[in-house]
Amino acid sequence: MTKVNNIEDIRNKLSSIQIPKDKIETKGSGNFTAKYISWSYALGVILKHYPEFKYEFTIWEQADGTMVDVQYYKDGSCSVEVNCSIGDVKQHMWLPVTKSTGNQPSTNCFDINTAKMRCLTKCISVGFGLGSDIYGMDMLQEFKTEKVEGISNESPKPSRANPLPKGSPSPELSTTEEEDFDFSQEILCGYNKGKDYTSYDNDIAKVRKDMKFWKSNAKNDDQVKHFGNLKKLETILVDQATKNFKNRVA
Repeated sequence: MTKVNNIEDIRNKLSSIQIPKDKIETKGSGNFTAKYISWSYALGVILKHYPEFKYEFTIWEQADGTMVDVQYYKDGSCSVEVNCSIGDVKQHMWLPVTKSTGNQPSTNCFDINTAKMRCLTKCISVGFGLGSDIYGMDMLQEFKTEKVEGISNESPKPSRANPLPKGSPSPELSTTEEEDFDFSQEILCGYNKGKDYTSYDNDIAKVRKDMKFWKSNAKNDDQVKHFGNLKKLETILVDQATKNFKNRVA
């Protein structure tokens, strides 16, 4: 009978392993230093105890259809993410890409590669317990664990408990088209594929920028649907802004 793994057993086993001092590395210098475990050591240990261990780095589709292994942000910085699993136990981790000398943002390919392996090691440590004390935390109660049938290279879907970002005014829908719009539906293409329409944060400039791109680049059904949803979202945001303005001057 195949043994079913659970997070408590995995963490109890891996957290009991004493990490040799020569396998603990330090990043940065001066006012910024951070300790982490050698990725080759961490991967070797977890595969020794759990040969079924698997990992995949998240891949993002850009608006032009290209695929990249980093998530870029407006300020020019970027981050990497990894999904790891031992049987049905899955953990997810993320890490900003920084220069090797400190915590300054970087988009250098070498720093991206280093960040990916550090992210993998952090997931093994914080998520599964191997050397979690190196990070100065015990995440057993805090770290969320999922039961999964298989590992995916997609980022976890945002919570759909709130159809709009917390603190944002809810648009007062009036037309049938607006009433039928589902903010929680998944975006099927582009750089924000896998997220839902709340990820636009009610930012009409962001919506219109993507509309401009997809107006001339939507080719398949998913892309055409996304463009149509952006048009609906634009209408909702315009109506919302108009009503807010009228309320202020009334």
